Amino acid sequence: MEKLPLRLFDRETTLVNLTSSLLAHYGVTPFHKTIKEVDEAMANHRKIAFFLFDGSGEYILNTYPHVTKFMREHKLMTIHSVNPATTVACTTALLTGKNPIENGWLGWSLYLEGYADPIDVFPNKDSLSGEKIAIPEVYKTVCPLTYIDALLKEKGVKARLDLQAPLWDGKGPKSLKEMRTHARDFFADGGDFYYGYWTNPDHLLHERGIHSCKVRHTMRQINAMVKRFVKENPDVLVFTLADHGLIDVQYRDLKAFPAITDCLAKPTAMEGRTTSFFLKEGKENQFVEAFNKEFSERFALVRTDDLLKEGYFGEGEINPKGRLSLGDYIAIALADQLLCDTRVMKDFSVHKGHHAGATKEECEVLLACYNR
Repeated sequence: MEKLPLRLFDRETTLVNLTSSLLAHYGVTPFHKTIKEVDEAMANHRKIAFFLFDGSGEYILNTYPHVTKFMREHKLMTIHSVNPATTVACTTALLTGKNPIENGWLGWSLYLEGYADPIDVFPNKDSLSGEKIAIPEVYKTVCPLTYIDALLKEKGVKARLDLQAPLWDGKGPKSLKEMRTHARDFFADGGDFYYGYWTNPDHLLHERGIHSCKVRHTMRQINAMVKRFVKENPDVLVFTLADHGLIDVQYRDLKAFPAITDCLAKPTAMEGRTTSFFLKEGKENQFVEAFNKEFSERFALVRTDDLLKEGYFGEGEINPKGRLSLGDYIAIALADQLLCDTRVMKDFSVHKGHHAGATKEECEVLLACYNR
């Protein structure tokens, strides 16, 4: 796999820039630059649909070329995830039009004031014990979000965000067929913008890895659903995309490296492939030397302040709630390894496939466009 430079790959063709084009098209002032190719495709279209299939980055589509033929044939361009290339950061960036550093949703496992352990923000659980947090959606209560459907509705745009049930409001589709009919009925009822989110192939890729008959079958189903919707709704401009891709990974347990763990002031956060470290005072040199001795070929270890100056998590004002999770140093995966620390984890499960690193396979997204 190809290593990418530690910067935002193209600051003008990310998921945030895609949303910027959508907002601008409907008369909302975007927070960031738009994408010219998307602007041109949207011109003269009122009805627009985004279908996002979690984890189906360009690498995954190309891994199953025969069953994704229709989607690949309609490629408009390659765009990029935001950093880190993970669902929490990417889907939140897409649905707010703001970068992870701005909205504060930087990864799966984040710190909040008043909580000793990081919190898995989507399932609302303690990252270490797995116990449910008493306050529903606690991270959202402290770090609130304004979604694009609200911005669009202020301009008189009829917009719907429709996430696979039981996510969101629980009213979303329970099958790909239901997603297709939800979108069809929405546009038939005068709808303007529809966003449909589906959890696969991400779920299967985590469980079974990149090469799997079950993943192939799912990609065939997705391709067929898209093809049918496009042909049945010729007046709808359709885009299909992913939040990120995945690769097969190997786990490395920090428990085996006491020279590293002795330097840590508290448990790591964010992601196993973009990991934030909080250091004890006076331990920086020991930590850097010990980490690089073991992991320098597969991870880039960078001071958090340097990454922020680089704009690695996107341009914009730093959200103070998000900053709490970034620690002193961040290790970014450049190859196929993932960091964990079983010293502090009550339960531990292993995924064959994962994301949040800085490889092309994880960060490149095929943006397809239909009914132009």
